[in-house]
Amino acid sequence: AKKICMTIGGFYTFFGIAALLMVRLQSNMMSTFEDPAHDSFNTMMSLMHESWNTHMPFLALLGIAYLAFGYFFNKIKMDKFKINLILGSLCLIWTISYPFSITQYIDLFANFGGEEFEAFKYISYVFGAFGFAVVLALMTVPQFFIGKKIKQREMMND
Repeated sequence: AKKICMTIGGFYTFFGIAALLMVRLQSNMMSTFEDPAHDSFNTMMSLMHESWNTHMPFLALLGIAYLAFGYFFNKIKMDKFKINLILGSLCLIWTISYPFSITQYIDLFANFGGEEFEAFKYISYVFGAFGFAVVLALMTVPQFFIGKKIKQREMMND
C-alpha cells in the first residue's frame, strides 16, 4: 500500500504540475497568434486553460497528500483506512468535477474540424469518453487497492 501511495502521489503531482507548466507554455505561444483568423482557436484554448488552471493545482495537492500518506504510512498506527477514504473521496470529487468542466469544450473542439469533416465530431466524442474512462480508472482503482491492503493488514493484526 505504501508503494501504491508513493507511486500515485508522484504521478498526480507530476501530472498536475506538468499540466500547469504546459498551460503557461501554450499561453505564451498563443500570444503570438494575434491574427483574427486564429480567434476561435485562441478562445477554445483559453477556455481549456481556465479549466486546467482550476483543476490541476488540486490534482498536484492530491498527489502531495498521497506522497505524505505513503511516506508516513508505517508511522501512522490508526485511521489509515479513514485517511485513504478521505483521499479517495477527494479523488472521486476531482474525477467528477474535471471531466464535466472539460465536456463543455468538446463541442468547440469537435467543430474545429469544420463542417466538411463530420467524422471529426464523433472522433472527438469517442476520445472524450475514452479520456473520462482513463481518468476515472486512474483516480479510483488505486484507492481501492490501497484500502484493500489496509483492511488485510488490519485483519492480520487483530
